[in-house]
Amino acid sequence: SRRKPPANLTAWDLYQRGFWHFYRYNAADNASATTLFKQAAEADPDFALAYSGIAYTRYTAVFQGFSKNPQEDIAEGLEVARKAVLLDDKEGFAHFVLGRMLTLSGDGEQAIAELEKSLDINPSFAHAYYGLSLALMWYGRAAEAKAVVETALRLSPRDPLRYGMLTVRANSSLLSGDHQDAVEYMKKAIFERNDTVWQNLLLAAALAGAGQEDEARRAIDALHLNWPDFTLATFETMVPHLHPEYAETYRHLLAKAGLAAK
Repeated sequence: SRRKPPANLTAWDLYQRGFWHFYRYNAADNASATTLFKQAAEADPDFALAYSGIAYTRYTAVFQGFSKNPQEDIAEGLEVARKAVLLDDKEGFAHFVLGRMLTLSGDGEQAIAELEKSLDINPSFAHAYYGLSLALMWYGRAAEAKAVVETALRLSPRDPLRYGMLTVRANSSLLSGDHQDAVEYMKKAIFERNDTVWQNLLLAAALAGAGQEDEARRAIDALHLNWPDFTLATFETMVPHLHPEYAETYRHLLAKAGLAAK
């Protein structure tokens, strides 16, 4: 299990330190986490979780928009995530990370299967419910995603990824046409955390859908304070293989909010 240290306690310590950096969700800390996870794998080459950690940093680099080469990071992340599962097929976290990488890679069916496998191993793993909800939403099943992410929120009400869970909850409503509910949940997500690219971006989309275009433009302005070069083209690199109808919904709403195409 994830809480069980490997034989090599140095590897376990490096792994734990890696996650301290990982959850800060910025490019510098993600790079530090990558280094620590790689050191953990070198200290104990059979430590599956170290490889899952490396893969998860590749996921984050793409999904948070600071990857220099998204396709390369997705390919590397998939390879390392698969190695973790080969090392320990009964490790729920390894299946979870592989499921997240597969979500980015375009293999929705297998992504969902891996995330469900993670939950078979650990039925109370809130992050796997969160990952599953995002995969469902990504591949055209937004209505199903809502109930799944609500399970994640119920299982772990003070989770470090609560802001992300609330963001999925908001967007399951947005993609089902309930824009005002999406606005309310995006504001809850922003209350939890507002230092990643997603919060103001998706608030802008929800506000545009709800007809609050002045507020939507202000959300885009807030986004550009920290990400001045962010455009619709940037967004599309962060969500490869997103369901075509959903991708078009976001393009329409974000353009309505004033986000430039390029």
